[in-house]
Amino acid sequence: MCSFKRLFRRRKVDFTYRKGKKGYTLLEVMIAVALLGVVVSMGYAIYLMGVRSYIMSTKKMEVQQNVRSAASFIQRRLLTAAANDVEEIYHNGLKTLRIGDECFNLKDGTLRVNLEFSKPGPHFNPLAEGISHFDFSIDGRRVKVELAGGQEGEDDYFRVEFEVFLRR
Repeated sequence: MCSFKRLFRRRKVDFTYRKGKKGYTLLEVMIAVALLGVVVSMGYAIYLMGVRSYIMSTKKMEVQQNVRSAASFIQRRLLTAAANDVEEIYHNGLKTLRIGDECFNLKDGTLRVNLEFSKPGPHFNPLAEGISHFDFSIDGRRVKVELAGGQEGEDDYFRVEFEVFLRR
């Protein structure tokens, strides 16, 4: 029986490492670079997807927080108001909800409040940003308020609707 070395020598096939040849062939380098490019591009795509998801969820949370805080603020004012303190007025062409000395209206995506409307020269302050819809209806002692933020039909759209029955 002959050894493997003799078998390969007879057939002129040599799988042994030669000390004189060092390095990789051009084909091996090209394959390695191509595989590295595929892995890096996939990693970058996953990273971008995570960043977009983070930005969208942050925007959505901000809109929800603004809508909820504005709704809570208005609802607290309505719960302590008397029926004759609440009315619908128009101030500079904007539908405005007046509760006592406070007035609320929407202008350019900002829900605004004026805490001292009865004083001359009313100045409105921002209550919440990113509000796309503010509407209310007064029916006797029942006040219905609708607030929404974000773009309707989009992922960041958030809507709150509540009713308050004025006790006094």
